[in-house]
Amino acid sequence: MENIQRKNLDPLEEALAYKQYVDKFGCGGISELASKIGKSMNYIERRIRLLSLPEDIIMRISQGLLPPSIAEELLVVTDKEEQNRLTKVVLEKKLSCKSLRNIIKKRSHIPSNFYDLYDNSSLQDININKKTQRALDKTNIAIRIAMNNISDIMSEVKENWIVYESLFYHRMILHTQIDQTIKEKRKYKNR
Repeated sequence: MENIQRKNLDPLEEALAYKQYVDKFGCGGISELASKIGKSMNYIERRIRLLSLPEDIIMRISQGLLPPSIAEELLVVTDKEEQNRLTKVVLEKKLSCKSLRNIIKKRSHIPSNFYDLYDNSSLQDININKKTQRALDKTNIAIRIAMNNISDIMSEVKENWIVYESLFYHRMILHTQIDQTIKEKRKYKNR
């Protein structure tokens, strides 16, 4: 706890300290830790997930070249090479979190040479209608159901810590996804 509460921890030291705490105390560790240090569970989960990024990106975070908030945006991208390409674009173009988020949202519609041609002015707001609002609601419900199912399975396999930790990690990802869908819905509702 003393290491976690030190003010001069860099984001990765902080993530490692959180991970060690959660590894030691299991599933309830995140909520207990959150209440002890005055951070949200979501914040702790996002910090821990930074450790899953490629080594090049982790090194840039450690060196202070890449802010953890931008690195957290990269977590939604599953392809490690894509994460590295996006990181290079962020650093070269000095992109904000919002700009990176827009690129990631649009990446399925991006030609392969987009990153070389990137121009800040090419990003435009996405129009979302009521149908999309309903889709976000349905997605949120489906994720909650999956998260509850994983919790049920976790209670059955408490003695097998490898399976338990794996399920815990997946549940943590789903929790983060729920937060993201809620934020997306609020953002598009206010447009």
